[in-house]
Amino acid sequence: SRQAQAPTPPPRYNEEALRNLIRDAERGNAEAQTKLGDCFHEGNSVPQSLPTAFKWFEKAAIQNHPEGLYKLGFMFMHGQGVKQDLEKARKTMELSSQQGYAQASRRLGELCFNTGQRGEGVNFWRLAIEQGDDEAPEVLGR
Repeated sequence: SRQAQAPTPPPRYNEEALRNLIRDAERGNAEAQTKLGDCFHEGNSVPQSLPTAFKWFEKAAIQNHPEGLYKLGFMFMHGQGVKQDLEKARKTMELSSQQGYAQASRRLGELCFNTGQRGEGVNFWRLAIEQGDDEAPEVLGR
């Protein structure tokens, strides 16, 4: 039997690397903004702060960064650092999904499925599989 493996934790940043990441994020680099959002979301190398994570994901999302859009949508979906808003969650994740970000497609499947739109949910899960998501097939087994 195949055992599920825990996800690899993100790298911890030393002081210099963290300074560089913050500098790049403040200069508008969407990838750095998303990584910095991850740091604040997880409490990785900085004190955990969901509102600060939300701020950095939002900055990346404004630039149409697919991972930033997904993570912003995830925070809207779960009410992390912001009031829960399933409509905004769906809109941001759809923008991410349209760029081929498979995790967004999988979460959209969950969101639709859990709000009674099962057919649409299954369609998003199928899209996630096409986009290379390796967790979506497990979800289809429900």
